[in-house]
Amino acid sequence: MDIFERNYLIGEKEAGVRIDTFLSAKLKTSRSQVKKYIQDGFVTINHQQVKPKTVIKPGDEIRIYIKNPHSEINDEWPAYKIPLNIIYEDDFIIVINKPPGITVHPTVDERKKTLVNILLSHSKQLSNIPDPVRRGVVHRLDKDTTGCVVFAKTDEILLNLKHQFKKRLVKKKYYAIARGVMRKNYYEIDAPIRRHPINRLKMSVGKTEGKPSKTFIYLKDTTKHFSFVEAEPITGRTHQIRVHLASISYPILGDKIYGKSLKMPEGLNPPERHMLHSFYLSFYHPATHEKVNFYAEIPDDMKNMWNYLKENDV
Repeated sequence: MDIFERNYLIGEKEAGVRIDTFLSAKLKTSRSQVKKYIQDGFVTINHQQVKPKTVIKPGDEIRIYIKNPHSEINDEWPAYKIPLNIIYEDDFIIVINKPPGITVHPTVDERKKTLVNILLSHSKQLSNIPDPVRRGVVHRLDKDTTGCVVFAKTDEILLNLKHQFKKRLVKKKYYAIARGVMRKNYYEIDAPIRRHPINRLKMSVGKTEGKPSKTFIYLKDTTKHFSFVEAEPITGRTHQIRVHLASISYPILGDKIYGKSLKMPEGLNPPERHMLHSFYLSFYHPATHEKVNFYAEIPDDMKNMWNYLKENDV
């Protein structure tokens, strides 16, 4: 992974300016881009989160840890042709059942084999905002998460759907296989999520710091060591379901970030990906204004894993 990490110890001559102004000059990038890095939690002063307007002082230690801002990404994205599992399509939106192992849009790590590239081989009609890299992208799923993803075909449709997500008019439901046998049939996890204070590429639950985050968990079935659950995120934070389940000691099976330290039952190898699937997506159609509901069939690897756990009482 192409990671950019810098540490700056502020002296008398550098003090007295805003952090976003200081980093904009150091990184040779715009203040708006630096502001985004700060708001996303990739910048700290003396190991504490800051605001773009924070004024730096002598002795301050500034740390920035992000994907390399100088890794150039070309605006011209090649199409990548593989079969698409299209749940629904019209002149305004396209809903995909996302396969595992594919990112939603190009990044510095993957420029060709993404859902955006695949969609470009299917249809050139995709929204072009906020930038060509994320054409049509309304929301995202993690690379190894499967299930419902909606793309917008015009800028107007994208802005409408973005507004619905912001106002929490969109309902999402997931299936997950969690490590451990849950003691209750229902959990309401209301815990803020922030960037991890040490590992800036992962998220964590903060006692008071972080963005408000809420997830409802419904227990559907159990085996000797695992639980099959339905998760309904009320907010839409990065890695939310994975972080929240791990925070109550039921990490998702196969999660290499939030559950890798847990031992597996004897004879059971962990799956190649985390067992998380977005099976339901609901919103108001931007053109017709009618409520629409979409379902994505659970993928074979997750279905087979649960069947194995049940049949062998693992």
